[in-house]
Amino acid sequence: MKKIYLVTFLLFISSFIYAQDKFEIGKTVGNEYLISADTSILRKAMQRTLGDGTQFSEFRIESVNAFHYLIGVGVLKGRYKMMAAQLQYDIKTRSFFAAPLLPHVSCSSAACNNCKPFKENGKIIGCKCEEKSTVSNQCNFNLVEQSAFYENIKRAVLMKK
Repeated sequence: MKKIYLVTFLLFISSFIYAQDKFEIGKTVGNEYLISADTSILRKAMQRTLGDGTQFSEFRIESVNAFHYLIGVGVLKGRYKMMAAQLQYDIKTRSFFAAPLLPHVSCSSAACNNCKPFKENGKIIGCKCEEKSTVSNQCNFNLVEQSAFYENIKRAVLMKK
């Protein structure tokens, strides 16, 4: 009998801890993805995650197959820069969450003014230039396997209080 109580208690505690280790970014409403988080918090978290002075102005959620991303678009020294933080999706609540140690990628313009993420089966695997009239089509791609994005969200939330 004590074992049943102990197992039940441990399951309750672990589910409570798990629920604390994620932050809601957005929801699915019909066929649209809506951002439910405060965009000023997302902006600060992305800026701290990259740490290079990028100024983010646009946010959206993209979802293809099993891959879900919060996309932030901004400018660094007059050039396009994009960051995509991988998200978790809860099918029960139809919500997208940031969680610890998920990867992020970034694309930045080198000689191309319009670099976009390149996906294979929904996963971002690189960047490509969307311009035809440039001298070079070089875009810089960076992958961080264990991103600090979630920790930077928590920090931005605390600083906003």
